[in-house]
Amino acid sequence: MGRVIAIEKITSLNLDGWYRRHSDNRSASNSDTGPTGSVSQLWSTTADITHFSVVDNTIYASEGDQIVARDVSGGSIEWSKTLPDTVSRHLTVGNGLVYTGTFGSDGVFACDAGDGSIVWGDATYALEQRTAPVLQYGSVYYCGGDSVRAYNPNDGTILWTESTSFTSTLSLAGNRLYLGTSGSVICRDADGGAQQWTYSIPDTPDGGLAVDGTTVFGVSQQTLFAVDRETGSEEWRVSLPIDNYYGVALSDDALFYSRGGFNALEIISRAKSDGSENWRYTVSGNEINSPPVYADGYVYGVETDGGVFAIDAATGNEDWSITNTARGNTQPVVAGGVVLVNTANDLIALG
Repeated sequence: MGRVIAIEKITSLNLDGWYRRHSDNRSASNSDTGPTGSVSQLWSTTADITHFSVVDNTIYASEGDQIVARDVSGGSIEWSKTLPDTVSRHLTVGNGLVYTGTFGSDGVFACDAGDGSIVWGDATYALEQRTAPVLQYGSVYYCGGDSVRAYNPNDGTILWTESTSFTSTLSLAGNRLYLGTSGSVICRDADGGAQQWTYSIPDTPDGGLAVDGTTVFGVSQQTLFAVDRETGSEEWRVSLPIDNYYGVALSDDALFYSRGGFNALEIISRAKSDGSENWRYTVSGNEINSPPVYADGYVYGVETDGGVFAIDAATGNEDWSITNTARGNTQPVVAGGVVLVNTANDLIALG
């Protein structure tokens, strides 16, 4: 049915630095490792989680109208903080704070990562629910439905606000912000928000933009593309059959994305250099609605029947797989020899 994940024999529950759904310049890549060989459930806890991040052995999760911190060794609650409305699906953790917002018009927030107390908030700004805040260069950036705003990450002082079209994803690398909007990718200067370039595509990128040293990669419902991150000039483009695609995750020389969809369930690998196909891995199940994750030579993913899986990134061969009884909702988090996945009702650790 589904599958799970691969990498190294578990020695401890030591997970550090997976700051958000996409780590490392929004490349959906991770320098840590997960388990290999025989995988079993280490623990599970009942939790209605829409998104979670793991930093310094603590799981930070959005659960209804609460931010909840849980111990990574067993999922026990360390603290919880209730916000005025349902917490946005994405959290970003760094600088000793948890940055998020709410689905309603109650604004964006920064909470103390140690006890959940609100350090600052801006009730005038509503976070677009599909984007995660990004943190770098002494600023934290939030994206609303029609603008992007930079704050001082420590006290919430507004540094600048720039209008933009509807934005589905926000990425940050090398003092540049990259926004996936309806019909384009837009690059803005991170210091003041000035627009640097625009790259046109037929629709909207899904699952985030991935950025490496020189290139921005993305996928939409009919296009996979690579553009120069400084100039916005196209490096290559691949037309895809119309479907639901999610990605992109990067290794040194390859990219990986999922096809979710109407006609096929697949994880696909292509060369970063020219977009040529390396391999396709067929997923058993009903649907995929999240991008894959790359870590230390393996590609990880979840399908909605509850399967989690690991693929050898070089060959496309399955390393191992496992099927849970509940629906898999989001990307797995992989670190310290452990895989964490959330289902419709539970948070599960595998190792």
